[in-house]
Amino acid sequence: EPGKAGLVLLQGTGELGAALEFTLGAERLLLGAKRPLIGSASFCIEFSGTGNKRGPALLDFYHKMPTEFQGQEGTRACSQGEEYAAFAGQVDLGSQIRVHVLLGPQAELTKLPDPSKAVTSRSCIAPGAISSAELLDLAENCRTCREDLGRALLLLEVSSMQGGLGQLEVPDQAFALDLVAACFCDTEGLLGLPVDALRAELQVWHARRPVALGSEPCVKYELYAALRQSSPSAAKAGLEEYVDAALLLLKTAALQCAIALRDSMRLRASMSDEDLEGCYTNELRRAVSERWGSAHRHSSVMEETNCIVMEEHLRPDDRVDTPAPMPEDEVERVMAAAQQCIHDAADFTLRHSDLLDDIQAGMSDEVFLTKLRHFRARVPPMKRSFEPEEAEDRTFSHQCWGSELFASLDSGLHTSPRLVLESLGRGAAPYKSMSTNSKSGEFFFFSSDRRFLIKTVSEDEALLLFRMLSAYQDHIQHVPRSLIVRYAGLHRAQIPGHGLQYFSVMVSVFDPSCAVHETFDVKGSTLHRRSKDGESIGKDENWMDAGLRLRLPEDIRHQIREAHEQDSALLASHHVMDYSLLIGIHHRDRATQHADAPASSSSAPATNALAPSSALQAEGTDDLYFVGLIDFLIGFGIKKQAEHLLRVAQGHGKEASCVDPVTYAIRQVRFVQDCVLGEQQGLSEIRRRCKYGKDCYRKNPEHKKEFRHPNEEDWYIESRAAAGTVGVLEVSVEAAKGLLNREITGTSDPYAVVGLGLQRVSTPVVKSCLNPEWHTFLRLAVDQVHIGQSVEITVWDENSPTYQGSDSFMGRLRVPLADVIADSPKDISAKLEDVQGG
Repeated sequence: EPGKAGLVLLQGTGELGAALEFTLGAERLLLGAKRPLIGSASFCIEFSGTGNKRGPALLDFYHKMPTEFQGQEGTRACSQGEEYAAFAGQVDLGSQIRVHVLLGPQAELTKLPDPSKAVTSRSCIAPGAISSAELLDLAENCRTCREDLGRALLLLEVSSMQGGLGQLEVPDQAFALDLVAACFCDTEGLLGLPVDALRAELQVWHARRPVALGSEPCVKYELYAALRQSSPSAAKAGLEEYVDAALLLLKTAALQCAIALRDSMRLRASMSDEDLEGCYTNELRRAVSERWGSAHRHSSVMEETNCIVMEEHLRPDDRVDTPAPMPEDEVERVMAAAQQCIHDAADFTLRHSDLLDDIQAGMSDEVFLTKLRHFRARVPPMKRSFEPEEAEDRTFSHQCWGSELFASLDSGLHTSPRLVLESLGRGAAPYKSMSTNSKSGEFFFFSSDRRFLIKTVSEDEALLLFRMLSAYQDHIQHVPRSLIVRYAGLHRAQIPGHGLQYFSVMVSVFDPSCAVHETFDVKGSTLHRRSKDGESIGKDENWMDAGLRLRLPEDIRHQIREAHEQDSALLASHHVMDYSLLIGIHHRDRATQHADAPASSSSAPATNALAPSSALQAEGTDDLYFVGLIDFLIGFGIKKQAEHLLRVAQGHGKEASCVDPVTYAIRQVRFVQDCVLGEQQGLSEIRRRCKYGKDCYRKNPEHKKEFRHPNEEDWYIESRAAAGTVGVLEVSVEAAKGLLNREITGTSDPYAVVGLGLQRVSTPVVKSCLNPEWHTFLRLAVDQVHIGQSVEITVWDENSPTYQGSDSFMGRLRVPLADVIADSPKDISAKLEDVQGG
């Protein structure tokens, strides 16, 4: 039926292959798909035979399919019959074979449009046949009519969103689809479609909505995130059906809108080149370019050291030798290409926002306005595409991923498109090149005002960040003190001479008005975490050796500690590890003595810590701190898992940097709480922790004067100093009885771990005992985010890391924190869970 979408779903585990036959009038349309266990997935589409001339049998067609899609992934293909044609676009040949196919008369679909020409109904209807930039042009030419503007914007959003759905987890797909559907399709009057146009699709969409998502018109991301964390197979299947219903609703709405816009587009296509030159779109583009091309740019007052420090930190650790840099003219070409990508994305975001302003100003329905505001505040992950245009002498195509989402972080305080254009747009001063690689095409640039850095990332890193975008945005909105670095852009560009490159735009952790005198890269690991001679950045062991702490007011310290734990929980939930807490220290007394220091460096600093690039004012001194979590795009894949197993075999499984994401987060939270934000009082009287712990062999009197060990009373001194934004939880772990022996020979060596959120504190180990008595007093910080969680007490048998691997589980108890708060103090004596005894 014209203007309706359908779904063909092929499901299965392992190798998957199928071929289907459709009949359109007297013509046969064959579609085939393969997903082998080894090799690339493939898809083929073909019209074959009419009437008595039926062509090949379906099975023969399947066996003769090409080994890959007709072209490459992400490309388009069109197959013609005698009367009809089929257009295949937006190809995703990943774990799911997802190809969007449009069927229609040959006149609409047989020719692909020239991107430099006017938009036609054919190019608008066919998925993937037109870039996001051209659809935005179309929307701007429809702004005199609210219904046409709404239709054009829906086409833009559906086209941009579909390209990235395959990379998202199912709950995030549902969230993105719901944002668009609730705003554009679930409101009468916006699209101006007939009453019955979407009735059936809306009914199915509403009927399949999971109960866990509620019925509020403004979808809350935390509800979808909860489904990701706990998704039984039945719930997951129901969510996938809901995603299919939402996708069919949006595609049907897009087809209906395209049909309704056909007369307007044909009118536009019939306009002469002279008419097009005078249209509003070109005037707007020139106005934006002139406005930002001559924009005022801040003069840099940051010392070159800050750029060098950031480049040194973000350089891969496993680089064996120094790569040959790009020639200067090549650097300029790559820099110009990156600048074009960034400018197009920021310009697009501003123009898109103006169109939404027009929609918002022309509507009085409060229900719709609420949905539109929510859509603009949350912004689903979009892949906006930009094709080459001879008129602007472009020689490459590119995409920006999530540009509107990045622009909304911190209400645009650091990442708004206007700031990005001012620092990085076509009218900005040339970037500062920190490092390039002529062989791989990698580059690392700073904006001239040192506020942004542009760095190549791998495809895996880019996809990981894209998958995290909705959770990342939600986290920043709910944790305004988050230390996670703010990104301002993510781009995919086909750069001449360098092939396909992915690069990110990131807000600098450091403030350009302050020289950073000391810098530390902290991970929470103590194995090989000491800087080498000549390196300007200290590491964990250097930090501990110097006895440093962030000397902050108590309330600020508690808020930063709470934010860091929430940050680490977010990163662990996305299975990433190896991220760092970058700490920069600006000493005001050194700045005032520096001959070249600007006058502003000795003035009162900004103390707004709502963003990681803002300064934290030290308590009792004039020092300023800059703190940010960076390098969080490293997943715990096969390579990292193998490295972890090697460290375990070497007996360094716990202290090595490479551990599983949850262990990594727990360890870094403890390190930051104890060694970065720990109490300052009495540190001179407290001995330092020995990094070798119970395995230390240097327990002579001189060594014990300086270091403390697990069997000594002050080993747990930091846990007694912990405090949260709500208060402190005190736990007295007394004893256990009748524990099950986990040793093949001998008797278990039990200890207990008390956990809340990502915090862990433990008792001493009792050797060879199944009825241990610990009588240990422990404390944990309690933050607002912990109120709905449970305190977990876990008993473990300590094993030799070299010969037995990780410690053995002996049972656990869970106690809701709310119960403790309601009835405190609370005495608990209970059987251990998940084991047969104890």
